[in-house]
Amino acid sequence: MFYKVNESSYEFKNSSIGGAPQILKIYEHLSSQKLGVLWKNRMDSEPNIYLSGRRLTNYGPRDMWILDPEKLITYNPLKSNPDKEVINQFI
Repeated sequence: MFYKVNESSYEFKNSSIGGAPQILKIYEHLSSQKLGVLWKNRMDSEPNIYLSGRRLTNYGPRDMWILDPEKLITYNPLKSNPDKEVINQFI
């Protein structure tokens, strides 16, 4: 499902539609957690981390999970092993 959303977002390069998606993970007991998204908007030269549709400023490391929509993996910069790229592979 998210793959199709990610794929179709590139079709709207010159439209007012677009921007970083807002991702919320809902666990089985209805607790939830927002995920950051590694996203490249039209104005960005390289991908940045977005949370709830807003770009995060660079004030140091954050303890949050980040989704890379190109590779469909999640990682946590503070908890992930820098030598190991895939921490949680979506199937």
